[in-house]
Amino acid sequence: MQQRTLRGYLEQAAAAREVELTTLLEVACHELCEVLGAPDAAALLLDDARTRLSVVAEHLSPGARSLQGESVAAGAGGPLAVELAALRDPFLIPDASDASDVRVRGARALLERLGNSSIAAFPLLVNGETAGVLSAHFAPPGPPSLDALHQGVWVARDVERELSRIRLGATRRRLLAAIDQTPESVVITGRDGRIVYVNAAFERITGYPRALALGENPRVLKSGRHDAAFYEEMWATLTRGEVWRGRLVNRRRDGSLFTEDAVIAPVRDEAGTLVEYIAVKRDVTAELEVEERLVQAHQLEGMGRLAGAVAGEFNNTLAAMAAHVDLALLELPAGHRAREDVAALQELVRGAGLLSRQLLSWAGRSASEPRNVDLGACLRELSGMARPLLGQSVTLALSLAGEMAPVRVAPGALEQVLLALVLNARDAMPAGGTVTVRTAVSEVGAAEARAEGIAPGRWAAVSVSDTGVGTGGEVQRRVFEPFFAARPPGRASGLALAASFGVVRKAGGAVRIASEKGQGTTVTVLLPFESPAAAPASGARGLPELEQLPGGTETVLLVDDEAVVRGALRRVLKSCGYRVLEAKNVDEALLALREAQAGNGGGAGHGDGGGGGEVPLVITDVMMPGPSGVQLASRLLAGSAPVKVILMSGFGNEQPSEEMLRDVRVKFLQKPFNASVLAKTVRELLDGPAGRGSD
Repeated sequence: MQQRTLRGYLEQAAAAREVELTTLLEVACHELCEVLGAPDAAALLLDDARTRLSVVAEHLSPGARSLQGESVAAGAGGPLAVELAALRDPFLIPDASDASDVRVRGARALLERLGNSSIAAFPLLVNGETAGVLSAHFAPPGPPSLDALHQGVWVARDVERELSRIRLGATRRRLLAAIDQTPESVVITGRDGRIVYVNAAFERITGYPRALALGENPRVLKSGRHDAAFYEEMWATLTRGEVWRGRLVNRRRDGSLFTEDAVIAPVRDEAGTLVEYIAVKRDVTAELEVEERLVQAHQLEGMGRLAGAVAGEFNNTLAAMAAHVDLALLELPAGHRAREDVAALQELVRGAGLLSRQLLSWAGRSASEPRNVDLGACLRELSGMARPLLGQSVTLALSLAGEMAPVRVAPGALEQVLLALVLNARDAMPAGGTVTVRTAVSEVGAAEARAEGIAPGRWAAVSVSDTGVGTGGEVQRRVFEPFFAARPPGRASGLALAASFGVVRKAGGAVRIASEKGQGTTVTVLLPFESPAAAPASGARGLPELEQLPGGTETVLLVDDEAVVRGALRRVLKSCGYRVLEAKNVDEALLALREAQAGNGGGAGHGDGGGGGEVPLVITDVMMPGPSGVQLASRLLAGSAPVKVILMSGFGNEQPSEEMLRDVRVKFLQKPFNASVLAKTVRELLDGPAGRGSD
């Protein structure tokens, strides 16, 4: 009857789909006492570490002392605890008070508290391992009959089965919780391919709620990027009972595409019959985007190095061309019919110089020294280069304010920013339209200044507007992030705009963007006006108009590894009255200086013979085989002789240090430059102070 009581509880619990472990064990202890005729019984379970046996339930006779929560170490508590922890068959101690029985040595205190002299223990085996013990305690006349012990075994077996189900349920819940919380998408389908389970990651990645996904076929995720042969190969692998691994491009519920690496495996039951398929998939979309951006960055870096090298060499050639063209114009009399042709060549050289500077700017090698720049002149010059890049369907319009003070910015960086904004505006108008560039004076109030991190007051504003599709708020917030692209592949990558933002911030300015869908976009750049102590304003470093060249009679050493450049610059210097020595590298330059000081002019390199004495000025290229022009300048400036140096380079990033440029004995010229710039720089440096400092 009592056995039916335990079964009755189990039947009720099964109907309710819930078994409470403590209640189960309490009922089992009560039934064990009934079938064995024992006054007391307890249920002990091993902890997860299998180091202690603890009393978790009991049935006690009136007046008996509870042991609820008591425990004995398994393996460290003596032979009894060791035997209980490894118990697989019923265990009987006829007289627990027998001091000669070594099995009770470690649990003597616990047994004395029971006040009973006999123990019958029944193991609870779960998955072949001892999970605990049902223990009955007897007073004299002794342990139960063999038949009663058999009934105790049946009680233990009922408990074992339910313990197995409870632990299996707990394991299943832990497993499901782990699967549901894993960042990888997990999908289980039946043999017919219909989804029977998805985890939370699947919902997050695909946008399909679990309620919608269940019962569907995974083909709802198909993107159309894979052909029929791809899926045929996948299913052929799975139907052979093999694991399929591959990369899938799928479509989310909102229509966007994503890429995932998938492992799909067949699931078999105990009999080996295929019952389900499980897919574990990792979203690699973001990783692929990063890889693509890195590849793009490496490609751009390589292209930049190539463009910078080509532009640098091109500048050397342009420097020679500019010198020859300028000399021709100076020597041709007014009204000569060839002057018009030579003037056209001069304009072509100017345009080629602008193109070369744009290449250096794009390659990140443009000269970065800030100067006062005339915005209007810069934009007029830049528009000539930008128009051919816009295509036939896009019109470029300039709307320039009247007289504006120059802005303080690195000219090459300014060209980079303006060209990037114009080309970005072009890309926003796939069907064509108008790009309008405006200049104005903007008054920035205190609140605006705080928001944009600049000082309140008057700022020069350059705005670039398009008549394109416009953008939303999210795009506006992210448009200056590196690699952010709101347009299809093949259009702007986001690098140019991100670089432009950095350039403007470095110049102390700010960038504003205003856009509405269908209304176009306007990007406004705020730049600081000129510094009163700065150099006079120029355009975008165009070649100044020629005038009568200033000259002198001093000796100048010209150092350049390009013979055509040396020849052109020598003619300019000689036409100004200077005596010119030449060298093609640093070693020849040092030898020429020593010979000049010794009175043997022109012996080392090529140049004007005769005479000797001091060489007050050295004009040297920066980039040469062997020691560089900067190394030569450092050696000369550190010496005792009063030598001044003009450094020149066609490579925008090959410049002397700021410390060297602060020395009043040093000037730097970016190639190409015309004869007038060279002549003026030579005369200014020779007439300037001879001290080392900048005061």
